[in-house]
Amino acid sequence: MGSLVPKLIAMGTRHRGTAEGRARRGHALMTSMMVVSTLLITGTALLDMTSQSGRTAARRLLNTQALNLAVSAAEHTLAQLQDDRDYAGLQATSLGQGTVACTVALVAGQPLYRQLTASASVSRAGLTATRRVRATVELAQLPLVFTMTIGSKKTLNIGGAVRANSAPVLNQGWVHSNQNLSVSSSRPVEGKASATGTISPGTASRVTGTTTAGAPPVEFPEITQAFKERGASRGAVWADLTVADGSTLPGKIAGNLTIATPGGATVDGVVWVTGALILNGPVAGTGAIVCDGGLSANTNATTPGGTPPNVAYISTLRSPTALDLSGNGQFRGLLYAPNGGIRMRGNATYYGSLLAESFDVGGGPTITRWTGLDDAPPPLPGSLKVLGWQEL
Repeated sequence: MGSLVPKLIAMGTRHRGTAEGRARRGHALMTSMMVVSTLLITGTALLDMTSQSGRTAARRLLNTQALNLAVSAAEHTLAQLQDDRDYAGLQATSLGQGTVACTVALVAGQPLYRQLTASASVSRAGLTATRRVRATVELAQLPLVFTMTIGSKKTLNIGGAVRANSAPVLNQGWVHSNQNLSVSSSRPVEGKASATGTISPGTASRVTGTTTAGAPPVEFPEITQAFKERGASRGAVWADLTVADGSTLPGKIAGNLTIATPGGATVDGVVWVTGALILNGPVAGTGAIVCDGGLSANTNATTPGGTPPNVAYISTLRSPTALDLSGNGQFRGLLYAPNGGIRMRGNATYYGSLLAESFDVGGGPTITRWTGLDDAPPPLPGSLKVLGWQEL
């Protein structure tokens, strides 16, 4: 008995140790499973959060892209409307993964107002974002600069025997400088004179109407690419062109254009000349000839006698002689060089406005503003006022 008891006690001790070990191992396994489960749940949540964050970022990117496209569509429509007040808007157009459109609507009771509504949608990876913007604009009447007889961005000196007047309505001549003005001509300005800067002493005595110093500067509208391309539907000539038979000019001439006698040419809308324009013959019709090079004109044979000056001659050249005029005959048409100068020699009579960055005048020309253009002008670069923008 004495030897058996210790053995039994020892066996019981061993059995208890084994059970406790099993319990400890079970607890460790359960703890490990709980930790793994917790990590799995946390990882799944993190993955879900990452996925949600990615979708949110994607939506934000698409919204930004759609808004930028809508604004771009509105700005494109504004540019078109500035040059063509009858522009009807941008039809739905695909651009990469997006589409854009812009409508132009009249505003009741406001004949010069237009309401532009632009929309854009962008789609990617099953997500789509759509944004809309609206702008209200006011179309200008004939831009103020085109109602002048002589208009200059820089200081203007009218001397010699220059005469500035108007027809068929008399005493509506207007000379203006966005800098300083001096009139010392032996023949008066039959109308008014103004300058953003100063007006020299003695000028008032050479002007039949009012003189105004410190006047607001007058805008000289720029010639946009959209304006140049308004005649694109009438075809193009990809070479220098000489016309002398009275035929109608195409919408674009990729080269120089020479208009010669006896028949000259006819214009119908805007004609874009990428080179120089040489006027040695008559021009009939209604329109505008825009040249990227210089314009030289012989005033002895530019329009048929008695023809209203319904053609605008425009040079975009940045040169003091962008418009080079000579001769002693008649010239009918509005002359415009917003970035260059007009050089005049001779004693010609000009029926139409002369508007440029600068002037170099010699001789005794008569410049007669044609008041009929106020109501029926040829195609001219316009201006508009944006009254408000909003996102819809």
